[in-house]
Amino acid sequence: LLYLYPSGLTGGLIDASEFSQTKKIEAFTLVWDLIVYAKGTQNVMKLLDVNQMKTADVQNELIQIMGPSEYQKFCSLSHLQPVLATGPFNNQDAASTRVESSQGQTTFIGCAPPIMAKVYDLRASMAKHPEMFNDNVRDEKTAKAKIKTTNDIYNKLDGVLSVGDLIKLVGKENSFFQLRISGFRTNDEDADFNSVYFSNTVGLINQTMLGGPMSDIETTSTISSNEVEARYMSNGY
Repeated sequence: LLYLYPSGLTGGLIDASEFSQTKKIEAFTLVWDLIVYAKGTQNVMKLLDVNQMKTADVQNELIQIMGPSEYQKFCSLSHLQPVLATGPFNNQDAASTRVESSQGQTTFIGCAPPIMAKVYDLRASMAKHPEMFNDNVRDEKTAKAKIKTTNDIYNKLDGVLSVGDLIKLVGKENSFFQLRISGFRTNDEDADFNSVYFSNTVGLINQTMLGGPMSDIETTSTISSNEVEARYMSNGY
């Protein structure tokens, strides 16, 4: 992510001037938050649906996320041909290759780095559960299963995707990313940082979702915001 949004003295993800007086630290904590909005998850689910996206389209999108030069480099070092072809296949059992059937066509992927292999594995798994692609879920059992499946998908993608690539996958406009840094300076009377440092951000804050699901409850019910937020339990009510 720092490669995509480099830091510098002015601007970038991290503003280096903020740490000009920090020479050495004993310990620090770095926490990052990535919020993915509904549209971003829809982009991921579309990529994993064999009935919505053809293999060739998926491959092209993944190459753009990975970077064409990095993809070519991986294939070259692995002695694999970066080709897509329809059957018959002679070397479908070779390492780092995939064969996928989608929309009535079987395609051979000659070179599939880990990110691509994981996506194709997920596509094969999700093809057995078409109900997970239904946006109009009404029953609680299916809703819980879809939430669990979505979380599992992100966990698996996190294992092969950098944060920067994940942001490119869901769309910068469909996500919000920020770092928080705190720690202790060495040989400094005021050892702890004066405050937590918040980095610059990547993506956008969705103004329609500032209140999260609680706002939806207020909108669709007669419960007031004071009741939802339990303000009556504080002196500020």
